Amino acid sequence: MGWFGTYCNNDLHSIKLALEEGMNRTHEDGSIQKLIFAVVCLWKYSDSEVMIKTMDETCGPCYYDPPMKLLKMLTPTTYKNAFEWRQTCWQNYKNIPVEYRK
Repeated sequence: MGWFGTYCNNDLHSIKLALEEGMNRTHEDGSIQKLIFAVVCLWKYSDSEVMIKTMDETCGPCYYDPPMKLLKMLTPTTYKNAFEWRQTCWQNYKNIPVEYRK
């Protein structure tokens, strides 16, 4: 997994546009569909460094406890790994006692 970046000259509006452009699907009729997918971010830190690794759900991350609110927001997927990851998350969520659910 690598890093995502874009040159924006410290213009936050440009960053927002670049991210939104990458998360839309344009259909043949010109309509635009927003894509909402899961990204898992792993953080490791010590006194002198911070390391971050990101992976989206198509990588089949081995972390299966996202908030239910996030799972409900995801748009349909055709990616096998993403579908299996979502199914495992839902199954794990069903096994958590109601009082402990996020």
